Amino acid sequence: MKAHQTALVWFRRDLRLTDNPALLHALANAERVAPLFVFAPDEEQPWATGAASRWWLHHSLAALAERLRQLGSRLVVQRGPSQAALLFEPGTILNGQKLPYRVFTPFWRTVEKALPSLAVPRKAPRKLPAVPRKLTGIEIADLQLLPTIAWDQGLAETWTPGEAGALKQLEQFTKQVASYPSGRDRPDRPQTSRLSPHLHFGDIGPGQIVAALRHSSAGAAQSRGVDSYLRQVGWREFAHHLLFHFPQTTDAPLDARFAKQKWRRSRADLRAWQRGATGIPLVDAGMRELWRVAGEALRSSTQLHPTVAAGARAFAGSMDSPTLGCPRRSFATGGRRARRDLSKTRARFAGIPPSRASGLFPTALMI
Repeated sequence: MKAHQTALVWFRRDLRLTDNPALLHALANAERVAPLFVFAPDEEQPWATGAASRWWLHHSLAALAERLRQLGSRLVVQRGPSQAALLFEPGTILNGQKLPYRVFTPFWRTVEKALPSLAVPRKAPRKLPAVPRKLTGIEIADLQLLPTIAWDQGLAETWTPGEAGALKQLEQFTKQVASYPSGRDRPDRPQTSRLSPHLHFGDIGPGQIVAALRHSSAGAAQSRGVDSYLRQVGWREFAHHLLFHFPQTTDAPLDARFAKQKWRRSRADLRAWQRGATGIPLVDAGMRELWRVAGEALRSSTQLHPTVAAGARAFAGSMDSPTLGCPRRSFATGGRRARRDLSKTRARFAGIPPSRASGLFPTALMI
């Protein structure tokens, strides 16, 4: 006989059945398991969930609900007061002085050494017990996540939210990861993983990605590609760890010396950037594509606004995976790196025609 009669499994940023420790623990210790999702948009303030993220959430929840139904269970959905899955919990990766890292490279060296200690991802259950009838909820449609005006055609054509879509995309990416080190810097080539929104909503976990890529790593080129990609997963990890240890970095620089940075303010230039009308072909192509498919936002800051808040909030509605730490990390750690990267980008892609650059730009800005 199991220890508990009924267990609630609270799905948050882990909208999947594969490698879901909470679900597997509940199945092992309770006679009945009730999958629960609580929609609490007020807890996202002041960075409210944007329209594209709401679209993705709707379809991820629908995919999860259908998968649960196939296994004999159901998803209980509620609205009311209630974070992102990581490889390692914040506070477990510290430097020699037992303090949080403030620089990525030493942080990544420590994480990279610890990767072999990660648990092997566990398979999804083949069957689930029925949810008690008395436990009721609302329909996913009642959350009103989908847009009232049908602007989401580009999203639907480009993405497949949910666990099945994530696993399929991971399988496809493992076949082309050898070209990732150079391909990720080419906005005219679809050579990024396209896993960022799946990671954001927990359609797939970072541990699953690490395991799949390390298992596929055969040959020098493949190994280089895997190492390069996992480093980008490390940047995502680092951003979350920074936000945990230094929560002020949502609106202030990590290095206090940059708080007095002089920023150029121009509403006209900001508007031109938002509309893809700066006159810089690569930037404009990317912004137009961003509006079309609602991809992930730029991950580097410029000298246009102190906290990048104007830009970040302008696109909060068009990001499908707005991980708070990632688009702002260059400002949080200082502005020089961002400006240097922008100069390199201009030089590297100066010769790419806008028609080619506009094809898959947002995916090149994703991991």
